[in-house]
Amino acid sequence: IFIVVLLGQIGFPFPEEVTYIMAGYLASAGVVSFLGILFFMFFVVLFTDSLSYWVGYFFGNCLLRFLSRWNFLAIMIKRINEFFQIHGKRTIFISRFIWNVRNWTPLLAGSHHMNWWDFIKSDGLAALIYTPILVIVGYLFAEILDVVIGRVLEIKLLIFMFFVVIITIFVVRKFFIKFVLKNGSLKKILKRK
Repeated sequence: IFIVVLLGQIGFPFPEEVTYIMAGYLASAGVVSFLGILFFMFFVVLFTDSLSYWVGYFFGNCLLRFLSRWNFLAIMIKRINEFFQIHGKRTIFISRFIWNVRNWTPLLAGSHHMNWWDFIKSDGLAALIYTPILVIVGYLFAEILDVVIGRVLEIKLLIFMFFVVIITIFVVRKFFIKFVLKNGSLKKILKRK
């Protein structure tokens, strides 16, 4: 759980919500204690966000310049930065509830050299609300999750094939745009005919 949340915090596409719900599911199944997993998940949020904050504090500007080379990240970082400058400390609290914004906010808070204690108070308050809600959802809806997990296991080959097709389409599209359209290869081929 810790590694998945940490990887999600540094930008990998692992949604935290699923991890917290699965932690509640594990508590319902008796694999872990309910209170233990609540405290653990709260600790994970504070630790991973603090780690991201300190990376931003020491390396934030260089890292943000590097990440801004990709257009979609540059746009997202710019929007979060503007929101951060307008709302300050409240951004830390609000961003905890917004998918894909929560991952970048601690890094930006560090790069803005926000006071760590102010950061951890806002982040901790949001985590006190956010974490229990998702863990309780996993705990209360464990029976439904059993059914969902069973169905996923039944169709795992179809799910795998779906992702392979999506990735293949993405790669072919990128290749086509980069090498055929931008280099004018398509025009050369059409002129020959």
